[in-house]
Amino acid sequence: MVVAQRAKKVTEAQFQDAVRQQIDNLYTVYVDVAAARLTLKFSMKYADGLKSLYQLTNDLVENKQKPPSDLAAVKSKLEQAELQVREATQARAKTLRTLGLLLDVPPKEADKIELRTTIYDLRPLPTTTEALVETGVNARPDLLGYRQGLLRAQADVNNALAQRYSDVYLLYQPYTLQSNNFQGLKNAYSYAVGVTIALPVFNRNQGNILRSKLNAEQSKYELVNIQKQVVYDVEEAVREYTLSRDSVIEFKKEVIPAAQVVRDSAYRRWKGGETSAVEYLEAQQDYNDVVRQYRDALVRHRRSMLDLNTAVGTRLVP
Repeated sequence: MVVAQRAKKVTEAQFQDAVRQQIDNLYTVYVDVAAARLTLKFSMKYADGLKSLYQLTNDLVENKQKPPSDLAAVKSKLEQAELQVREATQARAKTLRTLGLLLDVPPKEADKIELRTTIYDLRPLPTTTEALVETGVNARPDLLGYRQGLLRAQADVNNALAQRYSDVYLLYQPYTLQSNNFQGLKNAYSYAVGVTIALPVFNRNQGNILRSKLNAEQSKYELVNIQKQVVYDVEEAVREYTLSRDSVIEFKKEVIPAAQVVRDSAYRRWKGGETSAVEYLEAQQDYNDVVRQYRDALVRHRRSMLDLNTAVGTRLVP
């Protein structure tokens, strides 16, 4: 019974770990949807800016203030931007259908899912690294499963030791009639009590005892290794959380403003007739690359926040 009870605990922990892994899959798709929505937003904003630039360039060309080559350059970029919008729209729809599949939502309804979330989140770590490691060691269901597995292995050893001796059977025969009528004698009545014991002369369950002891010893080493893995996972998740957060802050405070200054300066030079539209569009492309890197940093940090939950084994950040 003890072996069965501990085996049940192992199964429960394995089920909880399967839930943890499935939630992690949901985290991944969740961030993919948020990232696709952000990409679509950036693409549409870029396309809208190019539409305004195209209209402005067209007016300047009609007034003979800009050459037609500038209008052709802007038109080419505008067509590329509109293509990016269509691709971003398709990518967002694909991530929504993937999310709907995990949530068991029909495809037609999955396209209507709207996440109530923002991908921009710069909250600090909920607690210290040491406290997070301790929480992971105490909460990770895979580690708890190995601990229960060690207890079960120890129970198997006790069970194997108990099986060295067979069960003892007590026999009690309260009343027996021996008929002697065919011999013309008096019938006989008797009572009997007996005990049956199988002596373990050769088979003392040595093989099962040794096997269970080896399994228990192996479970100890596996438990030590999985505990080291949990500590490593939590520390790496904390490291990624910190680095990605610092990256987002640096983009927000330093990189984006500097790239914006360069872009605006190139726009003023183009509008003042000092440069061509090609040079301004190159500056705009450089700015867009920086914005794309900023978006990737936001996505990376949001993903690291949810990865921390998976590494610790409990929900610490929403």
